[in-house]
Parts: sequence; structure tokens; C-alpha cells
Amino acid sequence: DRIAIMHDGLIEQLGTAEDLITDPATDYVAAFTRDVPRSKLLRVRTLMGPVVADAEGEVDGEAKVAAVARQVLNAAGPVRVVEDGEVVGSISGGQVTEALFVDD
Repeated sequence: DRIAIMHDGLIEQLGTAEDLITDPATDYVAAFTRDVPRSKLLRVRTLMGPVVADAEGEVDGEAKVAAVARQVLNAAGPVRVVEDGEVVGSISGGQVTEALFVDD
């Protein structure tokens, strides 16, 4: 699904909800999406970092951050991110915390 944000009759940005909040095209779009609850829209793959050898546990890269936040925050270290059965990255509690609580 794609969303169009319009201002004064012009399309400011067209994209997915995740695109709009992670990469706003204009200051207007950034202001419009500022209060959107990021954890309910962002997928793990958007936040993940590189594969870490000592990562434990795993979460699906397509999962919403809100759905896996507790698991990642309770892990002793980074958690593997898996897509289609392959480890594609890792995510840490710090990355989740920043996405949930830090303003851009």
C-alpha cells in the first residue's frame, strides 16, 4: 500500500508508511509524520545492522519492531535477523530503543 501526503493541492510525497516516516521528502512530510508511532510501522529490516557472529535468538526481518521489541530488549546481546531462512543481519536493544524513544 502507498500513501500520498498532499499540501496546498500538490503531492509532497508518495510511498509506504514506512518510507514516509524513515525518509520524509520534505519538511512538511517530516512534520506531518512526527507523531506517528514508529514501532507500529517500522519493520526489523529497516533497523538491522550487519550480521554479528555472537548474536543469539532470531527475529523475522519482516516483523514490526513493536512485535519483537520485548524479545530484543530482553536479549543479552544482538539478535539475528532472518529472512527466508537466511541470516541477513542483526538488531540490538539499543537500535530498538532509539527507534522507539529518540526523536529525529
